[in-house]
Parts: sequence; structure tokens; C-alpha cells
Amino acid sequence: MLSAVSTWRIRWSGWLDSPEGGPPHPELGVFAEDGRPTGLTYSLWLSWEALTIQENLLTDPTDDVAARIREAVLVLNVERLEELLRAEGLAGEVGRRRVERLLSSASAEDMESVEATARSQKRCDYQERERQGLACTAAADDDPSATRGSYAPTNNRLCAECGLPDARLICAHLTWPQVTAIVTDQEGVVRRDLIGAMCALGNTEVQDSGRCRCAGHRCWERLVQQEDPRQHRDVGPLSLHHALDDLSLAWRAWRGRGERLFDHRATEPVGGVALGCESRAEFGQRLNEVDTVLQAMVIPAPPRTPVEPEAKSLVRLKAYLSDALEDAGNDAAVIARMTAAVGRLRRINDVRVAFEHPGAARVAVAEALAHFQVPYPVHDWQAAWDAVRTDAVDALLTLGDVIRRMT
Repeated sequence: MLSAVSTWRIRWSGWLDSPEGGPPHPELGVFAEDGRPTGLTYSLWLSWEALTIQENLLTDPTDDVAARIREAVLVLNVERLEELLRAEGLAGEVGRRRVERLLSSASAEDMESVEATARSQKRCDYQERERQGLACTAAADDDPSATRGSYAPTNNRLCAECGLPDARLICAHLTWPQVTAIVTDQEGVVRRDLIGAMCALGNTEVQDSGRCRCAGHRCWERLVQQEDPRQHRDVGPLSLHHALDDLSLAWRAWRGRGERLFDHRATEPVGGVALGCESRAEFGQRLNEVDTVLQAMVIPAPPRTPVEPEAKSLVRLKAYLSDALEDAGNDAAVIARMTAAVGRLRRINDVRVAFEHPGAARVAVAEALAHFQVPYPVHDWQAAWDAVRTDAVDALLTLGDVIRRMT
């Protein structure tokens, strides 16, 4: 089991020139939970190899390749620093160089990651896949294209051009985004515009909410929950069952003995998550079983956050717990920890959809598996399943721990 022991804040410092003449690279500062500086700044820079990336990406003379690479470098820096802090905090290499700039050249693997990110679709936590296609769940009340409540049809192009920041770079404190469609009689929906949002800290910079992102407003930050590796235990065949039971018990302790979180219509999927995996088909089956188990959650309607009755269980869970944690007086770090755990479970569904519907998935197979450190193409299906199952267990245990804060 992983137990959170520290919260770190990542803040924007500025752009630096690359030592080898490559594109500018970001500098990120690390701060303690109470806002005190740690003395650590982090930078991962690209060399001249970036020129190869530009050549690979230059498929359209009108493409702003430099901007796409700059965005991808931002994502790489934020994600790598979050990984380091989550795993080590200020221990290991980070701790040894905490009073220096942690500056290093990107590896060949990093270069591939930058190129894959530059090619990838924008990530948005408010994008949901429905039977008809993609839906924006942040539709404003007066969105003329909304089909029901806060849901409106969208597609990857509209999402890419929308001003709501990429989920990998968005500020931890941006809440309640409002997006509306711009419609013409001749072309229908021509774009979706971010028209407003709220800041959990009350900062007025949110009036320009499109800049509530890394390299945007100076008040931007990300919250990272460090995990304690000393409490880690190996994930065995029944570990997912134990984690599901732990979450269910935490829910009943909070909501009442008669309030069940899971309403399983069949026992086969529950039993399947304990099985092994030796092939692509079995890997897909395990992912479907996890999805079926999670869809069996029965979540009450959130008291404030609007959620459609047809919304998936993890969307409802995130909204319900966000309201409940805020009502219980928990701070943004606790809510961010819950949101991150739900996000990790949603990434499992990303893998499932990418394998089953590669043409309709919001992320490619390789990109979806990369979150679990699983290389693609997959050569060891059991190892891939173990990696996904381990992440699911950690996420479920985190949710149980967060819920116990309200008992």
C-alpha cells in the first residue's frame, strides 16, 4: 500500500536558453506544502536533436511546429518533475541537488516522448466519450449546442482550439470552467470558446482563464502528493479485490452501513480481475472486467456540481467527492489527491478504448500505455496487466484513504 506523506507545489519560474542551442526550456520551482521554497529548480532541455523532431512533424507548411514542440517540452518537464516528486520527494537525486538547478539533457527516450506529445491530441478532463462521439462536459448554461445540461457535442479539432488549458498543464486551482459553442447558420459549430472559470484560491487572474496553465499566470501551480515507498507491498492476484473491498468499507463507514458503493449485476467480472494475462485478448478482457466493476458504482447526485444521469461512474464519483470534501473543510491538496486518483482509474479506460476502438480513442495505444510505463508494442502481457493492476490498486486505496477523512 502507498500512503501519502507530503505535498509539493510546482510553480513556474521562466524560460531558459538551451545550453546546446536547442529550443528554450522551462524552469520549474519546487515549494513545500506551506509555500516555503525548497531551493530546487528543475529543467530538462533539448539539444539540436530537436531539429530532427521538427522535420518529422513538418507535414503541413502552415503548422506552427515550434509552438507544438514548446508545448511538448512543457508537458515533458511538468510530468517528469511530478514523477520525481511523487516517487522521491526531496530524496535521491532531487534531494542531493536541492540547492542547485536540476538541469539535464533529454535522453533519446525523452526525445521520442516529446515527438509523441507534439503529435498527440490535447488532453481534457472535461472531455467524455459517449455513444454518439465526444462530449464536452463544461458547457455553459447558454451554450447553443448543448444537448442536455452541461453536455455538448465536440470533436478533437474543437477541443484543440478551445482555450481551456491542456489537463497536463492546467493549474491545480482552476475550477468550474465554462465553455460555449460559436455557431453559424452555414457551418454549424465552428469553434468552442472558454468564456470563464473560477479559482479555488480566489485569484483575479482567473478572469483570463486560458492562461491558468504552465507558462501562463505567475500564480500557476501543480500539487503533487508524494508516496511513501516504505509502505509499498507487492500486488498479487487478489490485490484488486482487497482494494475494492477497502474502498467499499470506507464508503459504508462514511455514508452508513446500508449504503453500498458497488451494485454488481454479475460476479464474473469481479472474479476475472484476479486472473492472469497471457495474450492481447486476455489483456483486453481484464480491462473490460475492471471497467465493468467500476461502472457498478452507485453514486448519489452531487449537491452542487451538475452531472448528467448518463455520466460514467468515475465522472459522478469525482463530482460527488469534490463537493463532499469541500463541505468537510478539506483543502485543495486533498481534493487534488482525490482527482488524481480518479484520473488514474480513467487512464485504465483510455487503454481499454485505445485497444478496442483505435480509430475512435482520444489517445493512441502507445500513449495510453506510457502512463503505466508499459512499452509498446507489448511483448509481456502479464507484466502489462500487473502494471495496470498496480496503478488501479494504488488509486483505489488512495480514494479509500481520502474518504476516511470524512468519517
